[in-house]
Amino acid sequence: MALLITRKVTPKMQQWILFFLITILYMVWLCSKGSMIAGSGDAADCWHSITTWYSADRYGSYTLYKGFAAVYPYVWLYRMAAAVHINEFFFCMLYHAVLFAYMTVIGLPYISSRLTGWTPVLWQRAIVPVFFFVIWQPTGELSELMVDLPSCTFFVMAVSWALYLIETTGKRRLVSALFCGLSASLCANISGQYVLSAFCLIILAIVQIWKGGRSEEEKPQNRIFQTA
Repeated sequence: MALLITRKVTPKMQQWILFFLITILYMVWLCSKGSMIAGSGDAADCWHSITTWYSADRYGSYTLYKGFAAVYPYVWLYRMAAAVHINEFFFCMLYHAVLFAYMTVIGLPYISSRLTGWTPVLWQRAIVPVFFFVIWQPTGELSELMVDLPSCTFFVMAVSWALYLIETTGKRRLVSALFCGLSASLCANISGQYVLSAFCLIILAIVQIWKGGRSEEEKPQNRIFQTA
């Protein structure tokens, strides 16, 4: 995979090329299945709620205890697909493909680089989505309409913004805090799996804003975990 991208391409461009490539490959894999509810009773019941959400006969699935992510943005994506007369799961599949690509190609490598100061090269970035696909695919969360992938992605996003917040000043710090709080709140409101972790991230953001910006001399050398 890495051989397809020449050395002349900057690391940032390589990252985005890999992001789009993983998104496309994920979409091809999902589209070959044709459905996101075939292997899960929970997903099928939730889909019933989604497809009737704006109708007079709205169905209240027992899966709604998982929070807003059990319905949104799927209800809008379903209606978009219905409006253009394509596979009703197409935009839902695209949503999951983008989430997976962001988390494995951008989010997790960024967190790793900020914590350790070590920036992964292209082939190492390419291994991450392959690794997580192999270990997660048997669980069904990558192919079925579940809240696990969105909640995990929002948490990775919240951690990324929290780490970025530590290294920023001025207006960028406030923007980072806003997106950190938003993504932390999103993952905290999905079935409660990340409530405590999201709460800790919000506290971290508040503390960093209270402390104010760092000067260049005060910043750690691109890593959180210092070594002797």
